[in-house]
Amino acid sequence: MKNFIKRVMLRPNNDSLAIIAENIGSLYSEGIPFLTILELLREMPLANGYKDSIYKIQYDIENGESFENALKKHKELFPQFFISMVSIGEKSGRLNESLKGIKEYYTKISSIKKIVGNALAYPCVLLVTMISLGLFLALFIIPSFFDLYSSMGTEMPKSCLVIYEFVQKAKENPLIIIIYAISWGIVIPRLVIKYGIKKYVRIPFEKISIIRDFYEYISISLLSIIVKSGINLSLGLNYCANSFSKGILNHKFVNINSAIIDGKTLSEALQGIDGYSKYTISIVKLGEASGSMDERLGLLSSYLEKKSLEKINKILAGLQPALILVMAAIVLIFIMIFVIPLFGAMMTGAEG
Repeated sequence: MKNFIKRVMLRPNNDSLAIIAENIGSLYSEGIPFLTILELLREMPLANGYKDSIYKIQYDIENGESFENALKKHKELFPQFFISMVSIGEKSGRLNESLKGIKEYYTKISSIKKIVGNALAYPCVLLVTMISLGLFLALFIIPSFFDLYSSMGTEMPKSCLVIYEFVQKAKENPLIIIIYAISWGIVIPRLVIKYGIKKYVRIPFEKISIIRDFYEYISISLLSIIVKSGINLSLGLNYCANSFSKGILNHKFVNINSAIIDGKTLSEALQGIDGYSKYTISIVKLGEASGSMDERLGLLSSYLEKKSLEKINKILAGLQPALILVMAAIVLIFIMIFVIPLFGAMMTGAEG
C-alpha cells in the first residue's frame, strides 16, 4: 500500500531532473566534494519529493553506496534512463559528461511537453465546454422539453425520450452510472490500449508521420548524448534499450545495437531499421566520414526537434477550429432533433 501511494503521489519531474543533473555535473567538474553538492542541491527549487530523496541518497552514499545504487531506491522520482546514464558515467569515469547528456535530454523533453501543453490548453477548454453543454442539455433542457411535450399530448422524439429515460435512471441509481462511466471511460480504454492497440496496432501506429518523426528525434537525441559522453556506443545503446523496457524506442535501440555488434557502422544499422529518413542516414554517414559524429548528431537532433515541433504546432492549430465546428454541429443537431419537432407539434396543436 505504501509503495502504491508513493507511485501515485511522487512522479518524475523533467525540470527537476535537469536541474539535478546540471548542477551535479558543473559542481563536480569544479572539484566540489560529492556530498557537499548533494547538500547544496537541497536548496534548489525542486519538485515535491526530490529534496527528501536527495537527503536519503546523501545518507546512503555516506554509508558506502554508489550514486547509482542510491538512486535505484527512488525509482518513483528517478527514471531508469537517468539511473542508467549515471551508471555509465561512474563505470567509464565520465560522470560529468553523462550528467550533461542527462540535463540536455530532460531539458528538451520538458520544453516539448510545455509547448504541447500550452497549445492544448484552449482545445481542452473547448472540450470541457462541450461536455458541460451536453450535460446541461441532458440534465435540464431535455427534461423541460419532455414536460412541454407531455403537456401538449404530443409524442416525444425517440432520441429525446432515450436521453430523458437514461437521465432518470442515472438519478435513481447514481452508483451504477458512476461505475458504468468509470468502466467505459477509464478502465476499458486503458485495457484496449495496453493489450490491444500496443500489441496488434503498433506497426501502423509507427507509420503515422508525426509519431515516426517524434521517435526519430528522440532516438537521435539519445544517440547524440551517448556519443558526446564518450562512452562505448554498444554499451550506451544497451543501457538505453533497458531504460525503455517496452515500445518503439526499445525496439529501435535493440536492433541498432545488434547491428553494431555484428560489425555494421551506425549509418548501416539505421538503414536496416524503419523510421529513419534518408536525410538522417546521410548526416550520420557524413559524421562517420569526417570524424565529427558528435557535432553532426547534435545538429541533426536540433533539426529533427524543430521539424517535430512544427508538425505538432500545425496539428494543434487545426484542432481548435475543428472543436469549434464540432460544438456548432452539436448545437445544430440539438435544434434539428428537439427544437424543430417541438415547434411542429405546437403548430399542429394550434391548427387543431
